[in-house]
Amino acid sequence: MVEGMSRFAQTLDSIVSRFFQGLVEFFERASRWIVETTIRIKNYLIRLADAIRRCLWALFKLALFYLPTIVSVVVFYFFPHQWGWLAFALFWFLFITGVGLTYGRNRRSSEQKNAGD
Repeated sequence: MVEGMSRFAQTLDSIVSRFFQGLVEFFERASRWIVETTIRIKNYLIRLADAIRRCLWALFKLALFYLPTIVSVVVFYFFPHQWGWLAFALFWFLFITGVGLTYGRNRRSSEQKNAGD
């Protein structure tokens, strides 16, 4: 009976040791995966924040071109009988938009010519 209990204890010890070894390996792998995933997420968020910052900076610079239009419309809103402000706002909006579109078109065509050389 002692021999049987001894073998049972060895078998149970072996099973429990393998179980806990597997459990420890699982948690080690899971922790490595969590660390790698958090590093990837951190890197992605850094790239995303940089892209958002560049986008906001570009929109701010674009808004500066249209600032006289916005100011003129606001002045016209408070002084509605002075149509010159609205005319200036419309002129400035069309002028800046036209310059931007023309410059962009000329720039793209010159880049295509340079790429063909």
